[in-house]
Amino acid sequence: AAYPATYCIRFDTNINQGNRSIIINVTQSWAPLGANHLYDIINSQFYSVPSAFFRVVPNFVLQFGISGSPAQNTIWKTPIRDGSLSRTLPDRSIL
Repeated sequence: AAYPATYCIRFDTNINQGNRSIIINVTQSWAPLGANHLYDIINSQFYSVPSAFFRVVPNFVLQFGISGSPAQNTIWKTPIRDGSLSRTLPDRSIL
């Protein structure tokens, strides 16, 4: 499969009972295995049903990864290999 060099994902949420969007910009060359895996998951409708965000630190990190569909979780349960990173993010320690 051919993967895009960059892509953008929008998750619509109801965080704090409001309608909010979370935008993720992905650069495939920074982490090819992870970016390609995420692209495949998104296009499989993995997140087409309500799903949970587990850890949110504003302007720093968002942790997610479990579909609201048990059938989708079964399909995608095989871990991906660790890949080498071509770029690291700056250290943003939380005080």
